[in-house]
Amino acid sequence: MTYKGLLESVCGKRRASLCIKGVEEAGLDLKQSDGKELSEDDVGKILKNLKDTAGYTVQNELSIGAMVMAVLALVVSVSNVLIQKLFLNPLAIILQVSLIILTLGGIGLAIYCLIVVIKSNQDYHKITYMQNAILLQEKKEKMNETSEMNKVDKPDKADKVDKVDKNNKMNKLRIQGKKKFGIVLFWGLLAIALVSVSGCGNAPQDNVKAENGIDNNEVQDETEATNVLALTNTPLPTSTPEATKTPTPQPSEFDYFVYDDNGEKYIEITGYKGNKENVDVPDSIDGASVTKIGPEAFKDCSFESITIPDSVTSIGEEAFSDCDYLKSITIPEGVTSIGKRMFSDCYDLESITIPESVTSIGEEAFSGCGHLKSITIPDGVTSIGEDAFGWCDSLESITIPDSVTSIGRYAFVSCESLKTFTIPDGVTSLEGTFSGCDSLESITIPDSVTSIGEMTFNQCKNLKSITIPDGVTSIGEHAFYLCEGLESITIPNGVKSIEMGAFMRCNRFESITIPDSVTSIGAMAFTDCESLKSITIPNSVTSIGSEAFSDCESLETITIPDSVTSIGYRAFYGCQALKSITIPDSVTDIDSCAFKRCTSLISVTIPDSVTRIDDYAFAGCTGLTSITIPDSVTEIGYFDVFEGCPSNLTFKVRKGSYAEKWLKEKGYSNIVYIR
Repeated sequence: MTYKGLLESVCGKRRASLCIKGVEEAGLDLKQSDGKELSEDDVGKILKNLKDTAGYTVQNELSIGAMVMAVLALVVSVSNVLIQKLFLNPLAIILQVSLIILTLGGIGLAIYCLIVVIKSNQDYHKITYMQNAILLQEKKEKMNETSEMNKVDKPDKADKVDKVDKNNKMNKLRIQGKKKFGIVLFWGLLAIALVSVSGCGNAPQDNVKAENGIDNNEVQDETEATNVLALTNTPLPTSTPEATKTPTPQPSEFDYFVYDDNGEKYIEITGYKGNKENVDVPDSIDGASVTKIGPEAFKDCSFESITIPDSVTSIGEEAFSDCDYLKSITIPEGVTSIGKRMFSDCYDLESITIPESVTSIGEEAFSGCGHLKSITIPDGVTSIGEDAFGWCDSLESITIPDSVTSIGRYAFVSCESLKTFTIPDGVTSLEGTFSGCDSLESITIPDSVTSIGEMTFNQCKNLKSITIPDGVTSIGEHAFYLCEGLESITIPNGVKSIEMGAFMRCNRFESITIPDSVTSIGAMAFTDCESLKSITIPNSVTSIGSEAFSDCESLETITIPDSVTSIGYRAFYGCQALKSITIPDSVTDIDSCAFKRCTSLISVTIPDSVTRIDDYAFAGCTGLTSITIPDSVTEIGYFDVFEGCPSNLTFKVRKGSYAEKWLKEKGYSNIVYIR
């Protein structure tokens, strides 16, 4: 095989430099004629060096690629930190553009290294294959060579092989050293990058207007904000020169921000890291006045009392929430609102003074303050938020001023010790307001109220009487549910609807008058009113909802007006004292179980207007002796409508009617034909 043939067969013109390097390291003369025949030793050494060189190229390019990516990661992490410090600064924009260019360049270099690795790997395998083929061919030719030629060549061959092996070992050691260095450098820089990334915070996303109009960047997570405080003593840049928000190193027991408003500094307390039982918030720190207590600033703290200076005018949401041991607190004059969940779940809180400057009490502001017994709300307050005093188990009295015009949903839910309450004249609606107030005995509802919403007096078990003002137009779902002590109630003429479960399980009152203004009685409206004996339904009512009077065990008489068109599912189910009932000509449908288990019902006349009687409509009426079914009925339930009725029950029907056919199919024989 000639040198030229070896070159072309192994690498061709594409990788000539690789072949030349392999020939040089083999110690051969490149100036030899292309036609000169190479011995198997020459071929073996050239191929071996070519193979080693290809392998080293793969290792080198992998190491270069790894180092490029590691350096790139380090640059990105460092740039991230710098950009956070310089955001909105022109230098930051230049740095970001440079970082993009550098990243694209690094990615390009890494791709180039990958291409070189792939090509070198192909050469490596190609050379290995050819090396094996040539060695097999040379092994056959070697058997024909003379021993004299071997003796002449042997010393020279040994010298060259030693030289090549030595060079190969040196190259291998050198490449291995580079590889190890690259790997160590890669992992080291990657670790530095990760530490840098984890150590830096998130750059502020928005510029938010503070309450005083100062443009500053609010930190989203207070825990992260506390960490940021210790990083620098210099103000963070902002988009406007009006005010600067400066995280400050904290030498004291408080974490705080320093604001700079055109040279005038003031402080916002953001956290507490002390362990005192009685805490005094200073009115100034380093000459700057303390004017704010930030959101969640004292959340989950374990002190028993705290004194807030008069300089404070703003207290953030949840500022004292979950302070389990806090017993007393005085809010200074100047604070205008008690924010959302400000004192929620401060279970040991016994007393609090709210200043005249406060105008609103936010959602869940005092919810879960289990030991709070009384509270006075000042005249300036106009609104009380949702669940504001919910689950204040020990609250016995509260004074609401006339200035209050809005009381949120479930504002006093489960205040189990609250006995009396006066709603101010400005309030127009109630919803869930006193739900679960077991001890509430009396309440005054002003004429301004127009709506009593769902669950308003739910489970007020000791409420004995209540007057609903004439302005009320609706009584919501379960509004008086489980008012077991309620003996009487007057529904005014303005009410248009009595919603689902409105008076459900009001066990004490014996009679109730529904005014002419009511057009609908909702499902379960009077369910389980065990003492209810009589009720008058006006002509304005068009529908009686499902289970409207079910299980009214004492109900003896009821008049259904001509305006009603349907009697709903289980409408009078279990009315065991009901002896008679007149169904008006307007009714077209009697739903399933409508009169089921009315055990005292003796006779029923169904009017000619009825077209359908559904399943079990009169099932279990053990006292029923006679029932008249008209020709108009064209549908009777699949399941036995009269299941459990006495065997002597007489059915009055017309001969040939649908009712006659149905009765015979069911096996009834006591049929009397009417004309």
